[in-house]
Amino acid sequence: MLATVFYIWQFFLNPAFVTDPAYQDALRIVFPHLVATWLATLMTLVCLFKETKGLVLLAAGLYGVAVALFPSYMMYVIIQAALLFTAYLKIEPNK
Repeated sequence: MLATVFYIWQFFLNPAFVTDPAYQDALRIVFPHLVATWLATLMTLVCLFKETKGLVLLAAGLYGVAVALFPSYMMYVIIQAALLFTAYLKIEPNK
């Protein structure tokens, strides 16, 4: 979430952000990780209200994909993935 705020902040307040190759390379590397994390967070919010095993497993898998896309941020995402995999095991099969 903080990375998203940073990129929006830089995009609107720093004109060099759009043209500087270093910023563009950083965005190209980090953006797929951000998209996977956004989708996983959205699925987690859906799982709060609708406790289906499939959605929980999908959210946990998306967090795993986010870890694979940018391993440097693993420490921030791995906890959510582990908690969702645990929740997947705890949800009863009939839900």
